[in-house]
Amino acid sequence: MNISGYRSARASRFVAILGWAVLFAAHASASPAPNAAIRPMHREPATCDQNDFTIRIDRNPPDPSVANGSTVVYSISAENLSAAGGQACDATGVGITFTCPGADGNADGASTVLATNDTVLSNTTKAYAPVLCVINVNPGVTFARASATFSAVIHTTDPDDSANGTKTITINVQPPPPTSTPTVTQTPTATATPTATPTSSWRI
Repeated sequence: MNISGYRSARASRFVAILGWAVLFAAHASASPAPNAAIRPMHREPATCDQNDFTIRIDRNPPDPSVANGSTVVYSISAENLSAAGGQACDATGVGITFTCPGADGNADGASTVLATNDTVLSNTTKAYAPVLCVINVNPGVTFARASATFSAVIHTTDPDDSANGTKTITINVQPPPPTSTPTVTQTPTATATPTATPTSSWRI
């Protein structure tokens, strides 16, 4: 038996097997993980596919017409609800600012920051503290408009998406009732009638 030839054949076979192992390992490291294409790093939840984040503004009283000087209570909530056939992705970094009506009727009055770095997860809502605004518009102004601006990071994929915008809500301001001026009625003054003084006659 040729021992040197046997050893040479075994060595060649080992080198071939080792080469195939190295090639397989290199291919495996270059191929993406099975879930990498299905769930990018920032996609939350794993099956989400919608950017649904928004806000809602309610007012109380609900009547769209108030008297000047009235107080209106505004309630603001964030909503991240899925639409039919899909799933909303998580929203983080949520910022919301509410602005009361100003004297000119536009949304340029006092502002209140309701959220700066909040989180609203998929299929949830979040209510914030109500804001009270005193409606005090200038004479001749017949409306009062409030507004809320919002922004958020939406985790749909990598890189993330965004949601932002402004919503307004307007009420009518009732004009003040006309002021009636009382009419002064003059009472005629009675005229004094002179009384005749009798003259006495003396006879001597």
